[in-house]
Amino acid sequence: TPYDPRHLVYCLDGQRACPPEDVGGIHGYSRYLEILKDPNNKEYKDYLEWRGEFDSEVFDNRKVNIELLKYMRWSRDRARSWSHIIMKQLGY
Repeated sequence: TPYDPRHLVYCLDGQRACPPEDVGGIHGYSRYLEILKDPNNKEYKDYLEWRGEFDSEVFDNRKVNIELLKYMRWSRDRARSWSHIIMKQLGY
């Protein structure tokens, strides 16, 4: 069968959204969430304009699988060399 990276990695479920890019690590993400919870915060409008709406409680496995597939396509040569090892470990 043709090589299909979706057969190697697939996310079925998870919890919460990952932090958006460029929010400043753990402390920056915590501050980011604080500001977005308080529309009266003087930085609230700036943060909305910068990143848009964000709900940290939402997990979307479709988005995760798209990112995984992009990664697998990017690294397909390495994945191809691992696939026989993975299949052997799984008993195939």
